[in-house]
This record gives sequence, structure tokens and C-alpha cells, in this order.
Amino acid sequence: MKKTLFTLFTAMALHTAMAQTPLMQRLTGQWQFTASPFIGGADVISFTATPSSDGTRLECHADNFYTRGSRPYPMDWQIAVEQNGDQVRLGWMLSADKPASTEEFQEPASKYALAGRDVDGSHRYLYLLTENIETQRLEALTLWSDWEALDATLFKLPKTYQIYGVVSPDLPCNAIIGYADIWASPRLEKAANEAAIRTVTTGETSHRRFDLQGRPLPSKPQKGLYICNGKIYLSK
Repeated sequence: MKKTLFTLFTAMALHTAMAQTPLMQRLTGQWQFTASPFIGGADVISFTATPSSDGTRLECHADNFYTRGSRPYPMDWQIAVEQNGDQVRLGWMLSADKPASTEEFQEPASKYALAGRDVDGSHRYLYLLTENIETQRLEALTLWSDWEALDATLFKLPKTYQIYGVVSPDLPCNAIIGYADIWASPRLEKAANEAAIRTVTTGETSHRRFDLQGRPLPSKPQKGLYICNGKIYLSK
């Protein structure tokens, strides 16, 4: 029994130590996902990243990754982290096993459904996938950035791969009935200070608030920057 407990505690301590490495500590906090959506223009989406228990991935969350008809859709995903000497790269881990959003898509089928696909409206799960260039099918791949210096704050994902927001009636995703949006030229940028923050506004639609390290706040701060609904706000 003592040996089992010792092994368990050792494993937990190792996982904690890995999650608290200087690299993972630096990558923890507020990020921005920038891409060109299919409808044109540019999206700048704020999200928070916290290290996984084994210290190999970032657990990411955006309160407002995608908005249609004034309805925000939150998203959750993982980013793999690989270090090679004094270089690091990030990999967006797309998944077909679990929807990226906790909210089902609510838009009318006429606005997103593929021609000839039946939409009964019972379930409209949102997944993030990409086209496999070799198979020409939408799949759950990991999109790796180039290798960058350990202190890099900008990671560009391959331009040859776009991120597709797809709608599926299945858990996991076995069929696609439509597209929510497509994001091209994706890149990830760490918001290290106020100069790196692009979105500062005054209107809120959610009561969930976080500091710039992704930690929940009990109430709206009287002064300073904080995160709400996937955006950065400034209290004066």
C-alpha cells in the first residue's frame, strides 16, 4: 500500500513539474488566433491557454470563437508543444471525437447546409477539422507551426491547411451536413503585454471573467485588463 501511494505521489509530482516548466509557464495565459475567414476580412479571436497535467499540451478555451446572428459559440481545443533544444513548435490538435463547441449550431439550415444533405435539426455539433491534402478529405489532423525560438510569441500554422468549422449530427463526427466557416492563413500569437493586445472594448455579454493568465475572477475588477466573453476589456 505504501509503495503504491509513493508511486502515485511520484507520478503526480512529475506531472506537476512538467506542467510548470519555464516553457509551459511562458506559454500559459492569453493568446490570439488570427485568420482570414471565408466570408472575408480578418478574425482576431482571444483565448486562454493553460498547461495539461502532463505538461505536453495547452488546454485552450475561447468564450467567443465564432459568432452568428449575435449568438457567440465557445470553443475548446488542445495545442501540442514540442521542444528541440532552443527551439519550440506548436501543433493545433483538431478532433473528430468530441465537438469543439459546447453549443450546438443554431443557424437555419439554408445558411450552412450542403446541397442535397438532409438536416433534421436534432443535433448540429460543431467540429474543427482540416483537409488532408493526400486524401482530400476533412480529417482531424495536428497542424504544426514552424520551429521558432523559445522566446517566440508568434507561431504561423501551415498556409496549405485551412481550418474548417463543420456541422455534424454525429458523436463522433462521421458525417458532415454543412459548414459554419473556413479560416485560412491561421496563426497563434501570445499576448505578452498591453502593447500586444489588439481588442479593448467596453461592452460585455457574459459574466465569466478571467485575468490575463486565464484565472477566474470573482467579480469585475475596478481597474485594469481582464478577459470576458473571449475578449479583453479595460476597467478604468
